[in-house]
Amino acid sequence: MWLAVTKEDGSVVGAAAAFPRRIYAGGSEMQAYVYGDFFVAPEQRSLGLALRLQRACLEGIETGRAAVAYDFPSASMMAIYQRLQTGTQKAMVRLAKPLRANRKLREKLRFKPLVSAVSAAANAALAMRDQLSRGSTDWEIAPLNGSCGEDFTILASEVGSACGNCVVRRADYLNWRYLSHPFCRYQILTARRRGRLEGYVAFCNQDEDGKIVDLFGIESEDMFASLLLEASRMLRRLGATTLSAPILSCHSRVADFKRSGFRRRESCHVVLHAGPNSAAARAVPGRWFLMDGDRDS
Repeated sequence: MWLAVTKEDGSVVGAAAAFPRRIYAGGSEMQAYVYGDFFVAPEQRSLGLALRLQRACLEGIETGRAAVAYDFPSASMMAIYQRLQTGTQKAMVRLAKPLRANRKLREKLRFKPLVSAVSAAANAALAMRDQLSRGSTDWEIAPLNGSCGEDFTILASEVGSACGNCVVRRADYLNWRYLSHPFCRYQILTARRRGRLEGYVAFCNQDEDGKIVDLFGIESEDMFASLLLEASRMLRRLGATTLSAPILSCHSRVADFKRSGFRRRESCHVVLHAGPNSAAARAVPGRWFLMDGDRDS
C-alpha cells in the first residue's frame, strides 16, 4: 500500500493498494497483483496526486516484484489510466438472468393485489423454463459441505490456464476468498463424476440480487449448464429476483451462460499490466479468464 500524506502534519490524503495473487499466465505460474482501495481525499482531488499514487502502484510491476497486475477500475479511475497511457484494456460484461418478477412488477404496477397475482404467474413461467432445461446426469451436482479440500487444488492444477490466464484457484485461496469472507455469505456447488471433482460454481445472494462470482472446471458445456441450472434453482428458492454473472466479454464461457438463459447487460473496463518478464509480456495480450470473484473485495 502507498499513502499520500501532507508535508505539514503528515495527514493521510490518499492511498493505493496492490493485493498479491498467484496466477497462471502463458502456461506458467507467476506472481501477480490486483489493484484496489484507491482513494484521494475530496479536498485533494487533483489529477496530479492521483497520477502519482497510481504510478507508485505500477512501479511494483516495473521493478519486477510481480509479473502481471490487473484492475477493475471505476470510470474516474479509467481517466487516470488514460492519462498514464498504460495497460491493456478489456471489457467486463454483466450477464443477467431473471429468476422472479416481483421486484420489476412492483416498480411498474401500483395496485398491490394485481402485483401479487401477476407475479405468481410470471414466476411460475420463469421456474418452468428451468424445469424444462434438464441438467446432465453425468455429474452429481451438490452443495459443498464444509471447506474446499485437496481435490480443489488438484482441479486447479489440472485445468491450469486451459481456460485462459487466470488466478490459481487452490483450496486455501477459495476457502479464504469465499468461505471465510467477513460479511458476504458465499455458497459453492460442486460437479463430481464418479466421485471426482471436475467443476464448481460459487455464488451469493444479497438484497434479492444473486451473483455468480466463479464458474470453473474442465471444459464441458453440459457440466457448466448443470451447475448454472442448480444455482438458479437454489437462488430462486432463496428469493433472488435476478442472477448476474460478471465475466470478460471476450471469453468463450460467455456462450455457456447464454445457453443457460443469461443475456448481456452493461459492461465496464478491466486493465492488465505486464512487468519486465518476457513471458508475462506475451501473456497479457492473450486470452484471460476473470470473473467477479477475482476482484479484491
